[in-house]
Amino acid sequence: MKKMRRAQLHRCRIQYWKETNQRATDKEKA
Repeated sequence: MKKMRRAQLHRCRIQYWKETNQRATDKEKA
């Protein structure tokens, strides 16, 4: 159970990082 929770947290972190990355690239393009 603990392992699953950690994996979920990791996935959320990756998603957050991807979104921030996308925002940064959008700013550069604009």
